[in-house]
Amino acid sequence: MGLEKNARREIYEEYRENPDMGKEGLIKKIDRHYIYDKEKQIKQEKNRIANSIIAKCRDENNTREIFAYNNNKQTTYVNIGKSKDKKPMEDILISLTNKRNGLNRSISKIQSRLKVLENQVEIPELKKFLNG
Repeated sequence: MGLEKNARREIYEEYRENPDMGKEGLIKKIDRHYIYDKEKQIKQEKNRIANSIIAKCRDENNTREIFAYNNNKQTTYVNIGKSKDKKPMEDILISLTNKRNGLNRSISKIQSRLKVLENQVEIPELKKFLNG
């Protein structure tokens, strides 16, 4: 199920060049190359449901309790409120910190772009100014 690497790469490049096609336009392009695998689809859906259940496990303060971490190339789950093992929590902290840093970079990029746009003068406004 999914896309072959070449098709995925081609669609990715097209979308980067024209994000205005939106999600529907992207889906139309995917449809042309999509390969359906029923068994893989069922497995992915069960995996998605399991991940959703895990993510909803929260403490009395509504803070997530159970996190996944990589334990010798195998995904393992730990309840950070009950675990006495520091290593998984250190790994989870690194992962969450990396995610936060990525979000902060995205926020900075957007803020920088907004500053550029705020300092731009639109051509109609410039014409109006010049024509008095």
